[in-house]
Amino acid sequence: MLLSIQQRYILEAIRKLGCMRRDQLLILTRERFRRSDLIISERRMEAMLRQLRNGVADFRLEGDLVTCTQALPNAQRLEAIDVMLELTGGTPLDFQGRLRHPLLLQFTWEQAPGSIRPVTIADLPPVEQGRMERLEQYRRARVVWLCGDNRLPEDLSLPSNHFIAIRKADGLHVFYGSNGL
Repeated sequence: MLLSIQQRYILEAIRKLGCMRRDQLLILTRERFRRSDLIISERRMEAMLRQLRNGVADFRLEGDLVTCTQALPNAQRLEAIDVMLELTGGTPLDFQGRLRHPLLLQFTWEQAPGSIRPVTIADLPPVEQGRMERLEQYRRARVVWLCGDNRLPEDLSLPSNHFIAIRKADGLHVFYGSNGL
């Protein structure tokens, strides 16, 4: 099956991340090809996804989820993708989601011309599981930590360039940390 450039990008994104929601995939693909003559609408995206489902053996559409694996979707990775899309405006330079726990997602983005920033999104461990040791392990990285209970932890001191992302009622995130992202 011949795939368009956009469909090849969709497959690459799904294979890197494992699973995405359709709305996340639409934002990522639309922003990636914004400068081209092709406008990726919801209708065009649905047509491309149907073609991929019918032509690529491991490509799956399951409700709102798009996947290329048999693995169950990871809710925290889906939230990590939301955080990545918020921070980058849907335009990460690169990303990778097939990582070992507690890491959920790594991506790079150009915050300003010539200012490329690598960011890691990870699952914040509970206090009883040696949280401070785990935070210290990533001291030199720029890390956004997701809390399982979506509440700001009490008495947590974050290293420089570490942040906590808390989802607000409107679905967007607010970021708490020691300095600017």
